[in-house]
Amino acid sequence: MNHLKNLLEGARQVLTLRPESSYIRPDRGGFARDAAKLRADSGKIAQDLNGCLRKYGK
Repeated sequence: MNHLKNLLEGARQVLTLRPESSYIRPDRGGFARDAAKLRADSGKIAQDLNGCLRKYGK
């Protein structure tokens, strides 16, 4: 019986039936937005590393 309950609970979570109040449904385009932010962050890190290399001459 516990297997059936666990299976139904898993299906409920995957299908987000009766979502909990803390669940935030993701917006469309979230992956692309995250990828753009990661690209921007990596660019900032690269600029900082290049600045440190120029400053310390290595």
